[in-house]
Amino acid sequence: MELPPELKSPLLPDLSVDELADHERSSGQSFFDNMLMLQRWSFDFSSSAGLFDWASKPPATDMKGQWCFIAARNGALALRHFGESLAAARESLVQVSRWQEAVEADLLDDVQNEFRKRFPGVEKLRTTLCTLSDSDAEAHGKVNDCLFGHNYMSTANGRTVAYDLTFQNAAFLTDLTKKAYEGLQPLYAGQD
Repeated sequence: MELPPELKSPLLPDLSVDELADHERSSGQSFFDNMLMLQRWSFDFSSSAGLFDWASKPPATDMKGQWCFIAARNGALALRHFGESLAAARESLVQVSRWQEAVEADLLDDVQNEFRKRFPGVEKLRTTLCTLSDSDAEAHGKVNDCLFGHNYMSTANGRTVAYDLTFQNAAFLTDLTKKAYEGLQPLYAGQD
C-alpha cells in the first residue's frame, strides 16, 4: 500500500551550520534536526491513518481491530512528537541570531498555533501513552484509552485528550510541515 502523494511531506535539504559562530553551531544543528523530524512525524501520522484505513475495511477480524488500535496509538505518539519537535526547533532558532533574522519571525509561531488549535492537549499524551513504572502510575492515576470509529481518546488522572485519525488530519499535518519548510527558504538562499 502506498500513501497518496498529497500525504507525503517534503524532505528538508541539508542545512550547513559551518558558517555559524562556534557558540551557535550546536543550537543550529538542534534546530535543523528538529525541523527534519517534522517530516518523520508527519509521515508516521499519515502511515498510521493508512494502516487504520486498511484495517477497518471488511472483513473484520480481531487482529484487524487490534491493528486499528495500534494505528491510533501510533498516530497519537506522532502528534505528540511533532509538537515537541516544533517547540524544540522554535527554542533553538532564537539562539542562532543569523538564522533568526532570516526566518520570518511569526512563521513557526503560526505553524505551532495551527497545530495546537487542531490537536489541543496532545502534549498530555506523554503520561497517558508511555509505559509508567509502578510509582509513576500511582502518581498519574489510572490510564484509559479507547477508540470510537476514527476518534482516539486517552485519559489519565482525569485529563482526556482526543483526536481523529483521518486522512484529512494527515493532509493537515503534511501541509503544516510544508509551510514550516517553505519558511526556511531564506536560510538556503544564503548558503550559495
